Amino acid sequence: MRIRVSSRNNAVYPADVPRYVRLLKGFLGHQALANSQRRLDDELSHHGLCYRHLAMERRPWLFAVREYDAATLGGLRTLRQYPIDFQLLAGDGLLLSSLHGLMSPAVRAKYARDLLLDTHLDYMHELRTAWQYYLRGFHLIWPEPGQIRGPEFRVSGGGQDFDVECRHFGTDFSQVAKSPAVTSLCDVVYEVLAAQNRWGEVNLEIRDGYVFDSSQVKGWRRTLREAIEAGTADFELGPTVGVRWQIQPSPSPELTAKDVAALRRGTEPGQFTCVCTKQRNGSGVEAVAMRCSTPRRTGFDLRDHLYSTLKAKVKLQLGSDRAGVLVVKFSGISDRTVFEESEGMRSVLGRLFQQPQLSTVIFRCADVIESSDHLTVSSGPAVVYHNPHASYPAVQQFRHLS
Repeated sequence: MRIRVSSRNNAVYPADVPRYVRLLKGFLGHQALANSQRRLDDELSHHGLCYRHLAMERRPWLFAVREYDAATLGGLRTLRQYPIDFQLLAGDGLLLSSLHGLMSPAVRAKYARDLLLDTHLDYMHELRTAWQYYLRGFHLIWPEPGQIRGPEFRVSGGGQDFDVECRHFGTDFSQVAKSPAVTSLCDVVYEVLAAQNRWGEVNLEIRDGYVFDSSQVKGWRRTLREAIEAGTADFELGPTVGVRWQIQPSPSPELTAKDVAALRRGTEPGQFTCVCTKQRNGSGVEAVAMRCSTPRRTGFDLRDHLYSTLKAKVKLQLGSDRAGVLVVKFSGISDRTVFEESEGMRSVLGRLFQQPQLSTVIFRCADVIESSDHLTVSSGPAVVYHNPHASYPAVQQFRHLS
């Protein structure tokens, strides 16, 4: 598939949406996309709402493409106005069509496969980082798959030549609270609450050693029903799950879509939140907000975990023969002042910068979507840090972000 890009820009106009969605589907491969959607359907048939919410976050294209095809009759029908999810899908199609020609067939095949898996967000972080450099006019070189050592890609042009390594951290660094095993537990809890006509907020503490064991579900349901009948607000589902909830019998106050969105946003750092809703008698919905977390780590624990992970990245992937840039995205952080004001982050940077091949570190926040009647903008607030002891200081002399 040959793709020509007339100019390096990141603007998608309404008339371009069908074309770029078509290019995205072509990059992934129509049969591979259809197979992934069939496997997803099979998974969802065995799970509940919370598992579905996690799947929507981890594999968003599978849901968005299906909704797009339903709304446009497989791309045959043009819409007067495209929803934000379709606009973002087209934007990703523009990204892929821009970078497609710079990749070898093996690299394209690897991305096409990985973007359909739970690793989607990790690889989109790589591609969006590459696209930033592409939009600034640089040439990109990806190493062939299968190499143990080496960066995500190499950037050259304008007198610059450096390697880029990427790392994506989810809502909780451990990725324990935000996992299919935990969403399966959430689905069990919600099923019991819905059957008992309860609404409210549930906090689940997921401790070391937790696994989802279907043979325990019957006992969990019994414990949950007994807690409802006794009015117990703080109890255990075995040694690895603690439950604290504030629940009330139906009917609940009427909730609008905005109210439900606010419940989803009301998440503390390190938590995974899933909001399950059902229609009230009358108008609006009732909701159960499931908030899952692991036992709180100390600031020192988080700092040391972050440093050890990034140090290994730099040491293994960024060689000493070329300047290196490390781009780290934190999906659980929305305010970049966290990076600037955190003593732990400054400590991590100071220790990372002891490796002189590392020229620059970029910390990125979660993506921010801003939309008006005529424009949708997707951006990621970020902070750029330069190594005062870098072996290749020239890399620091230009802006790494558009």
